[in-house]
Amino acid sequence: NLKVTIPNGKVFFNKTAAETFCQVIEYAGLQQVRSIGMSFCGVPIVSTSQDAKYKRAQRKSGNFFIMHHSSTRDKAKQLKQISDALNIDLKIEIV
Repeated sequence: NLKVTIPNGKVFFNKTAAETFCQVIEYAGLQQVRSIGMSFCGVPIVSTSQDAKYKRAQRKSGNFFIMHHSSTRDKAKQLKQISDALNIDLKIEIV
């Protein structure tokens, strides 16, 4: 599973790594994460459309879809990239 602590001390830790991943991306800002241009399995991590193949692995959030079809380790790596790119200083732990 994933545990992510943001700079103000708030902790994101849920039943699944996918849920934590999506919440942290929402915290970081969907448009900001989308602007980084990250993708997984050829699908943007944050997109405005649902992918035909991976739609079951995308969570709708407002006008966006968050792609969470990756291992916990890959999710941690992706969150680290987002943290670095957006200068958020997330503490990411695999638990």
